Amino acid sequence: MSFFTHPSAWSGFHCELGIEFCTQNEKALETLMLHLWSFPELQGIYLEKDREPAEQQRFSLDQLLEKESILHLLLRGTVTLPDGNQVACSTSILREEAGSDWLFFSISTGSLEQVYPVVSSADGEDHQLNPWLRPLEDWLAELGMRLYRHQPYDLGIVGLNQMGMLNAEDILRDGIPEQRYWVLLWPDAEGLQYYPSNMG
Repeated sequence: MSFFTHPSAWSGFHCELGIEFCTQNEKALETLMLHLWSFPELQGIYLEKDREPAEQQRFSLDQLLEKESILHLLLRGTVTLPDGNQVACSTSILREEAGSDWLFFSISTGSLEQVYPVVSSADGEDHQLNPWLRPLEDWLAELGMRLYRHQPYDLGIVGLNQMGMLNAEDILRDGIPEQRYWVLLWPDAEGLQYYPSNMG
């Protein structure tokens, strides 16, 4: 199977876990990224998107951090999903100007369609049309909960195309949305709470 060089490997939308720190915190991002790439489900790290993993050098995050800030690293690898399917994945950092830091663990729909029937929806019916999506979101949320044990954060959000849709400031102001297209991981006095998606 071609993981990186398949024509659609990095195309389409993204099913992803986004983790927000309301205050910019490069050290916390490094901690989360180190733990994430140490999980046995992930195989990497690779830097070139147009060569297969077996055809390029594999790096540790420690090696890369000796030469580059975590803020500038786009890291690639493969991930073994709970059903045994293996697909390409990537991690990246977004620093908002005078705002939050975000870590994203992403799997493109172009990569997912190599192992699942991916049906696009313009009417917000992604979960109904793609029965594999909810279990995948639940697993990504589990990754987020595992990461929280190593490094607390302000918000975790999981779903298709969720970047920029919601942030911790929105929830502090308005509360947890009653209708949710995305899985939310929200810390309170009792720990990290899981709010499943209930639409689409």
